Amino acid sequence: MFKELWDILLESAADPEAGEIICVLDALDECKGQTRKSPITQLNGTRRPYYNVERSFNTSIDDMSTIRLKGKYELKKISKEIDLVIEHQVPHISESRNFPLKPEAQNALINCLKEIPHRSYLRLHFILEAIRRRLDSTAIRLERLIEKLPRTIEDAYEEILAKVNGSDFAEQTRRLLHIIVAAARPLMLQEMNIALSIDEKLDREESCQSYNELDLESEGPL
Repeated sequence: MFKELWDILLESAADPEAGEIICVLDALDECKGQTRKSPITQLNGTRRPYYNVERSFNTSIDDMSTIRLKGKYELKKISKEIDLVIEHQVPHISESRNFPLKPEAQNALINCLKEIPHRSYLRLHFILEAIRRRLDSTAIRLERLIEKLPRTIEDAYEEILAKVNGSDFAEQTRRLLHIIVAAARPLMLQEMNIALSIDEKLDREESCQSYNELDLESEGPL
């Protein structure tokens, strides 16, 4: 499939009116080794610093020009983009609630979200999801809700893990976090499911000689 798509791109690029073409390949780290090789050998790339992706670039094209995008140097631009996301998402969240927010409450919420320091897309996601689930509908109550929410990404994860601690899923969660930390690249759900099942079998000192011997969860609970 890549060859066909690449041929289409080359044919389009040959058009005198095409101008400069910049190809952006996202999620290279989620591709299998062989399928990742084809686009890497054809294009210059900007990528996140995952070792297996870096190695593919370095061994394929030694003299490749690269561009590093460092978010910490683009904080003002990122902040403006997050403002746009806030302005777009708040009305949609309001419409999805059983009790939609009044226009004045929406405006107050937008202003409150824009004033939060050290914003990130992930933290904004946590906040918006909390607002979506709650019944609070006045500007004052929404502001109080935001004040009670975790102030940093680390605090948000701590809150999530605190809910798991002591539950029936505490041990599974601990194993999954260990697998994530040890993995050479981000894992798909199916891969995590397999790794978790193997880890549990090894912990019980049970043999595992084939895929059919694995006690796999459905991916829904994962």
